[in-house]
Amino acid sequence: MSTADAVIARERPLAELEADLLGLAGHIAAAQCRFLQLLAEYDRRNGWAGPGLRSCAHWLSWRAGMSLRTATEHVRVAHALDALPAVTAAFAAGRISYSKVRALTRITGPDPDPERERTLLDLALAGTASHVERIVRATRRLSADPCLATARRALTWRWADDGSLVLRGRLPPTEGAALIAALTARTG
Repeated sequence: MSTADAVIARERPLAELEADLLGLAGHIAAAQCRFLQLLAEYDRRNGWAGPGLRSCAHWLSWRAGMSLRTATEHVRVAHALDALPAVTAAFAAGRISYSKVRALTRITGPDPDPERERTLLDLALAGTASHVERIVRATRRLSADPCLATARRALTWRWADDGSLVLRGRLPPTEGAALIAALTARTG
């Protein structure tokens, strides 16, 4: 038997390796849920307050080494879990991931709606994180107030040091599509 054959013979069966990986993923999700529950309580009790600290997210960024954006999202999700008992229970049991929970909390409000929550939980249990994100984006688009989208319209530009033009903008969907079509036609 060659060395390669001996190594393969000693390797764990793939089914066992897969079971261990998925088990650990469930434990990670459960631990993440507990972390967020504790974080929400810490924030509610202003445990983070101190000289030079602006928010719980700021404290979390400093003390846990997260980027401020990640910390802000953690605090947002932590508080959103309060209104989602079924989602929280599935998360705590390791049945759904943080990625799915984070997405779901973007379309749930502060007022509990058990039927809507059950529908969202079923989506999270059945779909991939990518699928859940797509559904959440579509739901947000459909429920967005067109007047607010118009009010948030913005377009800025500046000339970079190398002479190139840098654009940044937020436009309602139809205006955005028209801008992209014009730019594409121009730069073709």
